[in-house]
Amino acid sequence: SRWVANCGLLGRKVYLVKDNLCRVLVITAMDNQTIDLRPNRTDWDLVREVHDEFAQKPGATHIATEFALAHLSALVRAVRPTKVLEFGVGIGTISQLLLSHPNTIETVNSTESSRFCIEALTAKFCDHFPQHFELITDPALLDSERQYFDLVVIDGLLEPGQFDALQRDSFCFVEGSRKSTRKTITKELQRRNLTIKFENYNRGVRYFDWSMQFPDGRARKSPKFKFRKILKGCWVGKVSGMTHT
Repeated sequence: SRWVANCGLLGRKVYLVKDNLCRVLVITAMDNQTIDLRPNRTDWDLVREVHDEFAQKPGATHIATEFALAHLSALVRAVRPTKVLEFGVGIGTISQLLLSHPNTIETVNSTESSRFCIEALTAKFCDHFPQHFELITDPALLDSERQYFDLVVIDGLLEPGQFDALQRDSFCFVEGSRKSTRKTITKELQRRNLTIKFENYNRGVRYFDWSMQFPDGRARKSPKFKFRKILKGCWVGKVSGMTHT
């Protein structure tokens, strides 16, 4: 079955379609172009290869899930970005996916401040992809106002001023939940008369969930119970101009 909703994702009409697994998928009609973000077999094959490699590395505790990586691969396949900016590269799982993708990306600019991660990234990417990968270790060196990025990937914290990297027609991919980051993005874009409508792609719902940790990993003194918890996946949106009525 199919529903049509004027929810404004990527600035156009959105068709919500249920697949055989009863998950709701989003296919967006935009400027006579259909964007289907359902991962295909090629996406999953690439994702499993990348995830299996990085899941064994030191520092792999908080790498992106296979689910999020598969939807990022589908997004890259659909919109074919040439210049990508990644905030919070970590040990490089997402960068590896981007640099290995069949749709060749011209440049991947990635930010990271952890010394441990910087050493691993230098050996893995700077030496092997010198023409396609640039590691930015000082946020002040990112001149986002003079560069245009087709796709901005967020897997870490953004410094003040880095939100300017999101420009009109840029796609934004947010790994995980990062509710406060998405809220700040929306607020900063409105300041520039821009807007974004994020759409959530998640792994389903878990009922009667409980946790002994805060989101940042700190232990709780007592468990936090939730009747309903959406299993995190990713959020995708496209920056557009604000319409005034």
